Amino acid sequence: MRIKHLKLKTNKLHEMREFYIALLQMQLSEQTNTSFTVRVGNTLLTFEGSTEDPFYHYAFSVNQLNYEELVQRIPTFTPLLADNDGETLFFSGLWQRSQAYFKDPQGNILEILPSTELFSPDQTWIQVQEIGVTVADINDLISVIQKVKNVYRKTSDMMSFYGDEEGVLVLVKEGRHWFPTNETARSAPVEVIIDEDHVEEIVYGDFRLIGSQVKGAY
Repeated sequence: MRIKHLKLKTNKLHEMREFYIALLQMQLSEQTNTSFTVRVGNTLLTFEGSTEDPFYHYAFSVNQLNYEELVQRIPTFTPLLADNDGETLFFSGLWQRSQAYFKDPQGNILEILPSTELFSPDQTWIQVQEIGVTVADINDLISVIQKVKNVYRKTSDMMSFYGDEEGVLVLVKEGRHWFPTNETARSAPVEVIIDEDHVEEIVYGDFRLIGSQVKGAY
C-alpha cells in the first residue's frame, strides 16, 4: 500500500508551511491562501487550514544516506522526543530500522526511518511510510477496509498495523498513548490516497481512504 497523497488539517498554516519548507526542506508543490502541499519523495503531503486543533502521528521514510544528518540537524530547531528513560533514538520492531521522533508546530508526532534502498544523496525524503488513524473500535474499521492489501496480523484491540512493506495505517484506539510520549491519540480528519486501483472510496468517521483511480482523487 503506497501512500500517494496524504491530506491533513492544521490551525497553524503559516507556521507549518515554514517548518516543512524552510526547516525540513521539503519541496513546495502547491499553495493557496488556505492550504499548502509539499512533496515527500513519492508522496504528496497537504495541510488544509482548519479552525479545529487536530493532532496526528505519521512517519517518513528518508534516504539512509541522510538519516544521521537529519538526526543531528532536527534538534537544532525542535527537540527529539524522549521516552520515560530519556532515550531519543530507537529501533522499530515493525520496520527493523532505526527511528527517531519529533514534533512540528501543530504538535503532531513525526517519525523518521532510514530507507532500505540507496538513493541519490540529494533525495532526502522518500515517502510517507505510516499514518496513524484513531478510531473508537479498531475491529470495526478493519472490517470496512478489508479490500486494502494487508500482510500484518491484528496485534491488539488498542493498536494494530494495517498495510504492507510499502506503507501502513497505524490503527489506534482513542485514548492510547503515542510512543514515545504520554500524549493520547484522538480522532482528526485524515484523507489517504493509495496506489491500489481496486479500492473505491471508503469513509469511516474522520477517515477517508480512496484508490488512486477514483475520480477526483487528484
